[in-house]
Amino acid sequence: MSYIALNKDLFSIEYRHQKPKGKKYKKYGDICNTTMSFDIETSNGYYKNGVVYPFDKSKPPDFWEDFEKVGIMYIWQFAVDNNVFYGRTAEDLIEFMDDLDRACPILKFVYVHNLGFEFNAVLRENFEIESLFARKERHPLTLTLADYLVEFRCSYQLTNLSLEACCREYRIESKKLDTLDYLDIKTPYTTLTPDELQYCINDVLIVNEVIAKFRSEYGGIYNIPLTQTGEVRRDVRRLMSNKVTWLKRCKALNNYTYQEYVDMVNLMTGGATHANRLYVNKVIGGNELKNDGIIYGSPPIRCFDFSSSYPFVALAFKYPLSLFIETEYDPKYDDPDKYAFIVKVKFTDIQCNYCNEYLSVHKALSKREYVSDNGKLLKAKECTYILNNVDMAIINATYTWENMEILSFKYALVEYLPDDFRRLILSWYVNKTKLKGVTGSEDLYMKQKQKLNAGSYGMLLTKIYNDKISYENNDWRSMSFCEDLFNSIKEENENKSLQNYFMPMQPGVWITSWARFQLFKNLIIPCDDLVHYYDTDSVYGQDAYIKQCVDRYNAMIPEIHKELAEQLGVDIDMFSPEDIKGIKHPIGILDLDGDYCEGVYMGAKRYAMRKLDGHLKQTVAGVRKGSVTALNDDLKNFNKSLIYDYDESQKLIMTYSECQCDGLVWKAGEPDEYTSHNRYSNNLMPTTYKMKISDDYLKLVAYYQDRKEF
Repeated sequence: MSYIALNKDLFSIEYRHQKPKGKKYKKYGDICNTTMSFDIETSNGYYKNGVVYPFDKSKPPDFWEDFEKVGIMYIWQFAVDNNVFYGRTAEDLIEFMDDLDRACPILKFVYVHNLGFEFNAVLRENFEIESLFARKERHPLTLTLADYLVEFRCSYQLTNLSLEACCREYRIESKKLDTLDYLDIKTPYTTLTPDELQYCINDVLIVNEVIAKFRSEYGGIYNIPLTQTGEVRRDVRRLMSNKVTWLKRCKALNNYTYQEYVDMVNLMTGGATHANRLYVNKVIGGNELKNDGIIYGSPPIRCFDFSSSYPFVALAFKYPLSLFIETEYDPKYDDPDKYAFIVKVKFTDIQCNYCNEYLSVHKALSKREYVSDNGKLLKAKECTYILNNVDMAIINATYTWENMEILSFKYALVEYLPDDFRRLILSWYVNKTKLKGVTGSEDLYMKQKQKLNAGSYGMLLTKIYNDKISYENNDWRSMSFCEDLFNSIKEENENKSLQNYFMPMQPGVWITSWARFQLFKNLIIPCDDLVHYYDTDSVYGQDAYIKQCVDRYNAMIPEIHKELAEQLGVDIDMFSPEDIKGIKHPIGILDLDGDYCEGVYMGAKRYAMRKLDGHLKQTVAGVRKGSVTALNDDLKNFNKSLIYDYDESQKLIMTYSECQCDGLVWKAGEPDEYTSHNRYSNNLMPTTYKMKISDDYLKLVAYYQDRKEF
């Protein structure tokens, strides 16, 4: 076998050369600025007693438990601009890589959409890895080969989008096809249909089209950030790079001791999600549906959500931007306009007085004799937490306790985030709003949306010390975060330039806290037993009083916008930009997200609703929204016994193998029979999904529901 060129051969292509700026690639002289992408397709099977079996959806998942999951690559494809090459074996790929280096003997950048898949299936076994960078085991961001002038990069971690979504969001001409059945076993000897081959071709052309857009934006492929957050970090670094006083301040704030850093990580909490136990495991609403509309037997279930919650609190609230000082607690530190604090506290006989609890059980440093309400702390004989002042304000309002012992306490002075940074966040919001729905600007809209989310939250909440992931001697190695690793990384960071310290870590911790505060203060606390479900920045509920609370909160927003506009010296209209239809979208307000006539909640990230038009929608963590067909148009089927079959769940399980049997015979006795010798493989197989809910949780739900009349 040999590889095939569908367009120009490698030696007829005109490669773009570029001289890189900066130190990283200077040693290479000229580097290649031509888009290149690589992809493979694999067959998956189950091996037992000398036979490789294809997936069979008539068999339940436990049928395959005694089989070995196996896989082979049956085609690879490589695009150089719009020129596509493909081969069927690893030997073909090695021949191609040899020719590519001869045709273009300078450093090249090759993007792979989910680099970890291709790395494990073919690259690690057939090429010597010179260097590799990863934040998670099996998920390399970049890697280089010892014998080739190539740097592979992961385009999935750059875009955080599937290929199908890339086509839609970046308006890509090549389309993601569905003409290849990945469950059908194929071998390198299988003749592919024209449609199957086109599927493979389009996958690499899509990636090249996406990277070409990034190349235009960043002035060269080498200069493209590795991740979505990296894009935002670069924008913010550029904005703050000449503010030396601020940079020195950030460096000092990030100069944690080991224990200070551990405390800050323990404080990190993302979104808050919970189902009110009074409404779990039953259909709420039940309005009569008619062909000509709906007759409401009870008020509709309404969903309200905060408009750009994280960006708004980043603009509107103050954050700790000084060093924390250890001291004794004093009530004056409760003033959030002057101070932030971190407290380590032990509660005795603590009890939540609300149906929607705040404290997460898994965040407790210690606990005993506690009751969990689907992961939230209902009560405990004793528990210890590390909390900030915003968390503590919510806990004071929603919990009572017999005794509270402060084990440590430290405070810092607060102020608003830098004006330039807040103006940047606001500009992202304005641009996102103005571009939404504008034909021809879909990719620009998506870019602004990603920047808004990453810049006001993701970038700020990135850990600065992590587990150490390395790849040595053809094996993954992981060193868990510990004090020795902390000290080692800290020592390495001492020589970093000041421009690397453009934003401290601690505001990110408080941003998520302030977002939760907004949710609890304005909706959960005043409306507690009326709220069915809450999720980070939204609530579902069924009472007119919720709407009254929404209106009362929204009435305060114009004055906040006015104050912020004066602070930042910007036009107040920037806080309420218009979309293409002339509709204003004030940042931070509570919007009506939808009305529903029925709903059922089975815990966090598990709920299903009927829209007013009669259609169902669902959210189940790990299951695609399209699987709502499993309910057969009846919300009573959304219960603990619900099983999504293979087709409904559309859920896939990835298995990585590093010791696959040698000499596996695929499609034995058929014209495309093939014997594989690869040691490493990936196996991607469908699975079902069962709604698992613990008996203890259902008993808790039943106990509290029996005490309340509906």
